[in-house]
Amino acid sequence: MTNSKQTETLAQSQQPIQQMRIIHLKDLRAHPDLREAPRAAEGEPSFELLIEHNRQYCDEYRNNALFEFIQSGRLDDNRCRQRFLDAVQVLSNWFQKAMMARSVFNEDPRFVSLFQQHLDEEYGHNTKLAAGRGGQREPLWDPILEATSTWFAWKMFSLDNLEKTVLIHLVLEAAASTFFPVAQPIMDVYHETNYFTHHNEADDEHAAMALEYLKGYQPEIYRRLMRVQKEGWEMFNTLCARMVALADEAPG
Repeated sequence: MTNSKQTETLAQSQQPIQQMRIIHLKDLRAHPDLREAPRAAEGEPSFELLIEHNRQYCDEYRNNALFEFIQSGRLDDNRCRQRFLDAVQVLSNWFQKAMMARSVFNEDPRFVSLFQQHLDEEYGHNTKLAAGRGGQREPLWDPILEATSTWFAWKMFSLDNLEKTVLIHLVLEAAASTFFPVAQPIMDVYHETNYFTHHNEADDEHAAMALEYLKGYQPEIYRRLMRVQKEGWEMFNTLCARMVALADEAPG
């Protein structure tokens, strides 16, 4: 074979490799080409199934000990109520850190407006809660409460933007929009904080504002999102049950 023929043959053999588009595994979850996804077959992971699962998680969340606690009258005991608010403060502090980390470390322009708008609307709620209670209380320390609260903030450093969106909006905000309508009229009786009123008014919108960002992906993406969704709800249910236990154990 002549040198020119060898060169031509080699070029032809390399052409498919040159034209191949390589998508790394770390980019697969949110690659823009995957937004043009075919409709998932029935039973396959999909946006609709993700949302249906979230409705089920919200329904199951209503069986958390927190709901029985908030309606039981035990909050009439000032020591129990203050201990409960101490636990809410821990969660609120870490929620703020999760929101800030998600926004500060985002480099994807598709998520800038969502993350920034949500942060703007939530910013400073934890400090307002503390200020409304005098701002001088000793911070509550409990290893289970701390671990479950910080888990959401630390996940902002390891998950992709779709997964973060599921944790913040489908778990935390959806849980809030389920809980605060029950808690707000009860807590308002004590005239100690408007924290519950404000969240009751805003959290439905915060839960829904990210839905468009979660549409149009392939089943393997939703399979991953549903795993993160499940983990998030399990952590949050554990967190809420621990808040109740701590309030009931308030020192005399």
